[in-house]
Amino acid sequence: MTDDAHLDDVTGWWTLHPHDEETAVARRELSTIGANIRAEAIARSDGGGVFLAALDRQANWIAPRHPAHLVLHLQPVDPADPDRFHLDWGYRPTLALAEGWLLEHGCPSEQLARTAFARREDPLTQHIEQRIRTAGDRFDLIDQETRYGDDAPDPEVDIEVFALLQDLDPSPAAGAAFRIQLETHRSDGSVLLREGAFPTVQRAVGWHAARYEQGRTKQLLPAPPEDAAFLTSGQLRADAARSTSSKTRPAAAPESAPGPSSTPERPRGRHRR
Repeated sequence: MTDDAHLDDVTGWWTLHPHDEETAVARRELSTIGANIRAEAIARSDGGGVFLAALDRQANWIAPRHPAHLVLHLQPVDPADPDRFHLDWGYRPTLALAEGWLLEHGCPSEQLARTAFARREDPLTQHIEQRIRTAGDRFDLIDQETRYGDDAPDPEVDIEVFALLQDLDPSPAAGAAFRIQLETHRSDGSVLLREGAFPTVQRAVGWHAARYEQGRTKQLLPAPPEDAAFLTSGQLRADAARSTSSKTRPAAAPESAPGPSSTPERPRGRHRR
């Protein structure tokens, strides 16, 4: 499968029969955007199911600042009738959260493989994504906004994702029940994911306001305990050295310009949990 494979080719769903009207409607809707996606991660179950995460490059046509990572699970409903299927689908703000959705919907983790398009070179990004995709239902998505093209924070950024999460099982010592994730897709093809931890939702929303309304583009996200330990370990330095020696240098930390809103915008359109 190529990174730019059409949804029809990935799923093969036009040779199958929808189990219900909701699935039939979803197939028609998704087929219209099938040529605009880039596959990011895919797995196939032994029973013939398909799990897919893909970047929908025109998701902002659904609604302004709509999430870009499409997720779907095509599932046969009856072993005796393998051509009849049900479809669950939705959008998630970051790839790690999209992969977490697939795993929660029964995707076999050992079979979930990323395409070349979605491989990350930055060591800290790899660390955060691995932690988030395997977190199960620990994090609840409160708000998100995804900025595309001219709405992105600087000319070298194609897409920037802001996601506000609540940690439903925080460490008592951490004092950080709310998380901000910032996923930045740069025009050179690199992708960075950073995460910050905040004791209250008001502090997290304040960081968002400072970044997009007040133009404080140099402010750093306060690292959560899981990442602080990684940042002070020799692992990050060793990974960075390997990246440099292979001439694959991590991109600069994302910066931003002021935005129009001071509070996160609720996802609109087809954003299903």
